[in-house]
Amino acid sequence: MNKKTFGFIFVILLAGFIIAGDSLTFLPPQVRSASVQSRNFVVGLIPKWIRPKNRDAGREQEIQKLEKGQDTNQQ
Repeated sequence: MNKKTFGFIFVILLAGFIIAGDSLTFLPPQVRSASVQSRNFVVGLIPKWIRPKNRDAGREQEIQKLEKGQDTNQQ
């Protein structure tokens, strides 16, 4: 097995561990928690401006204002 194939298989196994390691019940609890910590670390590397935004937040605020009886056209 050459280095390229070994590296590819390693990356695939690592990604599988990070994605689904905490759901594998045969693993010890420390290993499952390491999977969760690794996932949180990888997600933390993504900048906040790239993460999905709650596009319904403005609508939810308008609904709350309507329920209270306020006019939504005033800004």
